[in-house]
Amino acid sequence: METALKDKTPSELSEQFYSSEVYDLIVKETVRNATDIKNEHDFFTTADEIRVFV
Repeated sequence: METALKDKTPSELSEQFYSSEVYDLIVKETVRNATDIKNEHDFFTTADEIRVFV
């Protein structure tokens, strides 16, 4: 396994562990937190933005 992961970038490694469904859930909960808790009703993000952040 070490050799399979050795040449991977951090971005490639995160894609190995996080499915698109996980990113969608992070987006959903991030937007919910911004609107419900922080009262920022115009907040929006995407799975691609979350991928860059992670």
